[in-house]
Amino acid sequence: MIFGFGKKKAAAAPSLDLRRDGVTFADVTTEDQVDAAVAAGRLEWFWLTAPQFGGPELPMNRLAGPPGVAAARDWIDDQISLALQRGEKVSGGGDMTYDDGGSRVPRVVTYDFGAVGRFVLNFW
Repeated sequence: MIFGFGKKKAAAAPSLDLRRDGVTFADVTTEDQVDAAVAAGRLEWFWLTAPQFGGPELPMNRLAGPPGVAAARDWIDDQISLALQRGEKVSGGGDMTYDDGGSRVPRVVTYDFGAVGRFVLNFW
């Protein structure tokens, strides 16, 4: 490789703060409301643990968050993949913080992968 041509560059980090002024999801308290919000484009699905890293493709591993969360989650997965390609050991996982009012949409999802990084997705 001459002068780094052909070298894959890491993608720029997307915004991990997906909060919008005044937007909450306190009214989304049932699975039917989550499905309706996804269908309307108010929310989108993402995997808590990506299937490429062993996460099951089942509802228990699927969460809904505001638009942009899937792209942010894909970027986090790319960071993990790049670390694995470099031979780094990766361990850790995700943790959700929910509103006490019963919303089915987490306020915050935190991924802590040690040396790879700690990523905090703020939803509302």
